Amino acid sequence: MSHRVLDPVLLLVDANRVLTTICAKADYRSIETRTTLEEAVDAGMIRAFAPRFLLQEVDDEHLGRFVKPSRSLNRLQEARKLLLPRVELVDPPDLSSRNIEALRAVDPKDVPYAQAFEYRKLDTILSLDKHWKVTDYPVWRAKDHDIVKTLRTYARAASEEIGRTHFLIASAGLTVAAAKGVFDLVRRAPPALQAVLAVAAVLGVAHPKSREKLQEAVAALGEQVLPHISEFFAELEDKKKEREEAELLIARDLKPNPHRLTLKEHAYRILMKAQEPLDLHELERRIRAEGAKTRSKNLGPYLRRQMTDDQNFVEHVDGRWAARLVLTWPGIVAPVRFEESTK
Repeated sequence: MSHRVLDPVLLLVDANRVLTTICAKADYRSIETRTTLEEAVDAGMIRAFAPRFLLQEVDDEHLGRFVKPSRSLNRLQEARKLLLPRVELVDPPDLSSRNIEALRAVDPKDVPYAQAFEYRKLDTILSLDKHWKVTDYPVWRAKDHDIVKTLRTYARAASEEIGRTHFLIASAGLTVAAAKGVFDLVRRAPPALQAVLAVAAVLGVAHPKSREKLQEAVAALGEQVLPHISEFFAELEDKKKEREEAELLIARDLKPNPHRLTLKEHAYRILMKAQEPLDLHELERRIRAEGAKTRSKNLGPYLRRQMTDDQNFVEHVDGRWAARLVLTWPGIVAPVRFEESTK
């Protein structure tokens, strides 16, 4: 029943997607109700990134364009305040590439997003902007389902499936432990008491009336318990099927980033997804599992040298390594201070 839970998707979100989500959140009856994007982030299925330039594109001036009688500016500001902490803001260097320059030619405002995507080596882009077509970046689109909603569905189904499986294992363990406890108790009882219990057991099975009452009790217990057991396993199977269907859609639509990563870039992405420090042995194992190409049979010392000279990596006192950006994870849910851009 066990399965590998998908790694979180490192996702670039653009201003249009963030503004759309803010408007959807503002339209909810309760401003505390989470959007599908927020639920997917909170469930650990997505880590959403954007350049700090995003703050300028969702300032009060831009939000004002979405005000209507049923949606005040104050309501939009509240929704923005709750949503933005779930987006990790990046300050990319002034990178240049064929894709970045192609975007610069059609819309310079997209350049910071492209630079953030390349700088953080993200998986894919969530956007409906047609300008991305001038690049070969993987843009996450699907015509037959809402990708973010599918990720949320996967997270819910996988969590419930795992929870039910663990409950089943724990229940079986408790049952075995209880039976063993009763057996040990009887085994340690005085010989006279053991003899009395043995005679009582034989009489209970052999005597017709006693046997009939025992059978009735077992049948009554079965009528009460079996439907619940059957329902439990049926729901477990439903969640498994729901999780598998969502996983197939995610695998189908999540296209790999075509740009080959260096070993150090592989290490950084793995530490970003792990959200916790890893030792060199585990880091090397995951790098090789991702299919990274290397001639080195002993990758640890090489990785240590590469990461020691890079400020994006931090070595802990116990020898484990972490990506500097995620040292405070899940600290990204701390309030983001919003400052209106100066024009």
